[in-house]
Amino acid sequence: MYLGTLQLVDNDLEGYTTLAFLQQQAEVILSLEKEIETVDEYAGLIEDANAFLERLGNGAYETIRHEMAVELTESAYGQGDYTPSEADVSDLEKELILDAVHFYQGSTVLIFHAPENYPDMQICCQVDDEGNIEDVSVYQHNS
Repeated sequence: MYLGTLQLVDNDLEGYTTLAFLQQQAEVILSLEKEIETVDEYAGLIEDANAFLERLGNGAYETIRHEMAVELTESAYGQGDYTPSEADVSDLEKELILDAVHFYQGSTVLIFHAPENYPDMQICCQVDDEGNIEDVSVYQHNS
C-alpha cells in the first residue's frame, strides 16, 4: 500500500504518500469527478493509484522526470539561438520536486515545482495509466 490515510473531502479522497525516492511527502487526491454515495466507489481508483505509485518507485519516476526536463528545456530555448546542453536538462531534472499526484479514471497528473528555473510556478505533467506523458504545462502557483 503506497497511499496513506485518505479522507473524503468534497467527493474527492485526499491524503499523502511517502515513497522512498521522494524527499518529502506528496499530496494525493483521487477524483471520480462526480458525486459519490459511498467511499466504496473509489475501490478501483485506489487500486489503480497504488499500482501507479508502485511503478513510480520502480523507475518510472526517473523516466518521467527526465522526459519532462527534456520537453521543458527544449520549449524554453526553442525560439532562441542557444542550443540546450545535456547539462541544462540534467540540472532541471535534478531540481524537479514532486508535490502532488492527482488521480482520475484513465489519467494522472503529477504536480512538481522547480524553485530555481520556475520560481512561483507549478509544473503539471499529465500521464496515462502506463506513465506515458500526454502533456506538460507550467502555471503560475496559486498559494
